[in-house]
Order: sequence, then structure tokens, then C-alpha cells
Amino acid sequence: MVEQEKKLYPYSEDYILEINNLLIDYKMKKITLRANNNINLKIRRNSFTAFVGESGSGKTTLAVSFIDALVEPGEVTGGEIIFHSKDGTSVNLSDETSAFKRKFRWEKISMVFQGAQSSLNPVMTIYSQFKETYLAHRPKTKDEVIKAKTIEVLNIVNLDAIHVMRMYPHELSGGMKQRVMIAFALLLDPELIILDEPTTALDVITQETIFRILKRINEEMGITMVLLTHDIAVVATYADYIAVMYGGEIMEFGSVYDVFAKKQHPYTEGLIRATPSLIGTLDEMRPIEGNPISLVEPCHHCVFAARCEKRFSPCKEGKPELVEIGKDHYVKCYLFDKKYKRKGEKA
Repeated sequence: MVEQEKKLYPYSEDYILEINNLLIDYKMKKITLRANNNINLKIRRNSFTAFVGESGSGKTTLAVSFIDALVEPGEVTGGEIIFHSKDGTSVNLSDETSAFKRKFRWEKISMVFQGAQSSLNPVMTIYSQFKETYLAHRPKTKDEVIKAKTIEVLNIVNLDAIHVMRMYPHELSGGMKQRVMIAFALLLDPELIILDEPTTALDVITQETIFRILKRINEEMGITMVLLTHDIAVVATYADYIAVMYGGEIMEFGSVYDVFAKKQHPYTEGLIRATPSLIGTLDEMRPIEGNPISLVEPCHHCVFAARCEKRFSPCKEGKPELVEIGKDHYVKCYLFDKKYKRKGEKA
């Protein structure tokens, strides 16, 4: 059998990740759940990009697809995930073998998972776990090299490296464990780090400390950060760009300033309005009415239409496209489609 020649992708200096028409399905015996539907997105190199949305919006499924960590029966069923490495190469991760992606994981893209406690081995010291991971990727590395790298990354996250290396996970506080996991993610010098709710169950002071560390790593080391979160306030403070997700689709994407100041999509508006504020009255805060859309049944119209206060006739007739309404600012809504008037009549 002749091996099919791989498609070549033009290299991008501006973007580290390009997602084109991505489809991710969970195929079960009687049903297929489409967790991500036709995702199109470009993530800028060295940026801090946040994905926000309600639980079940598809944030985590999308992010773990970058590192081939989808839980069965999840699988990429269409589209491209193109990674532009700083070494000048471009690769479509959705086309590569599992062996290639296992090596790629942690060396190019790493991840800080939600809940550090479940990510650390309770019967191994911190250094033993760092060494095991390092040798799994670079088996001939000498112990002194691994030890020096471990000390380096633990110092980056403001931990007493010599002391922490000898400790077991149960001897660390929640905040220390989370910083250890960030150091883990830095161990093999990745270009992009995915952060899945990295401060869950931590107090607000510890959360602030960790996000300051992450932002410093982003700015000083030039590592691209992708944050998955429900916390709108954190996004406003630390992110450069924000992708708002609902029903497995991207509703709005743009700079934090554009999305928060203009909040063009009705769902973005609703998310921000439902977030508690230190100023103003409780009367100004109200939830989005209705229930999230079911991903089991195929949706052939706007996924947010049933809950949208601004819906009009086209919203139930077909799917809107993600349109650019400003520089790097995209919205998926018929209100911004030039073929339609706001009153629901075709132009």
C-alpha cells in the first residue's frame, strides 16, 4: 500500500494554533453527541487566551483535543488542528499517529489539569515524579540535568525547590500542589500550556498568587496560555483574548477589551450580566433564562436561539456564521449578518 503524501501547511509567525472546521463527537451505542461543532479559531503566539462558557459548553473537550487526550468514546471526526512550532514547522495534529502525539504532548503543548491532588502520585516524592516524566520523553538524560531542570521550574513558580523536591504530595498545601503542577507543565519547555480551571477550590488570595505567576510566565518566557474557566473576573484581569462558547460552538471571539466593552453577542451579554459585581446592586445581576441546549439532538439553527432575548425569525431557520465585525473580533449571530435586518426581514 502506498503511503498517502501528507498535506503541507504554510507556516504562521503570528499564530501558534489554527483550528479549522473542527468536529468532535462522542459516539455511543444509540446516540452521537456532538461536543464541538465546526470550530474555527486562531490563537496568537505568546497570547493569554481564555475560553469561557457554562458547564457542558465544550471548552475542555476542545482543549484536550489539542493534546490527543479525549476520553473515549470521544474522537475528532472532522477538521484540522494545525500547530505552528517556533522551529518553523507546521503540523496538523488531527492527522498524526498516536505515537507522534504522545511525544508532542508535554514537549510542545502541556496541560495543568483541574485538581492537582488527583494528578500527583501520593507514594512518590515530587522529584521522583518529575524525573519519571522527564525520562519518559528523554530517556538518556543524566540525573544531574533532570535535577537542575526540576530546580529551575520549581523556582519559577516561587517554591523552595530543594525542600519541595524531597516532599510527598500530602505534605504540600493546595496552593503548593497547584504550583508544582505548573512547574510540571514547564518541565520540557513547551510552547503552549492549557490551564483547566487551575485554581478550583483554592482561596482567593492563593488564586491571585497563581494567576500572577502564570501571567509572568506568559510575558517573560513567551509561553502561550490557554485558560478554561467560569470566572469572568479572572479573564478580565489576566487574559488578552477571550472565546465565548455555548452548545459546542464559539459564539464570540476577540480581545478582552472588545468583548467586555462591546459584548455584541446576546450570550456574552447574558454571561456578564449573570456575574456578581462589587459595585452596583443585586437587581442588576440576573441569570440567563432557560436550560442549556441538548447536544444529543442535531441543531440546524442558532444553538442559543431558545434562550435569547433578541432572537428573530432567521435564528430558528438556519445556523449563523462566525463573522468578523472588527479587527480580530468575531461574532456568530444573525444580528450582525448583513443579509438580514434586525427586525427579522431579509434585506
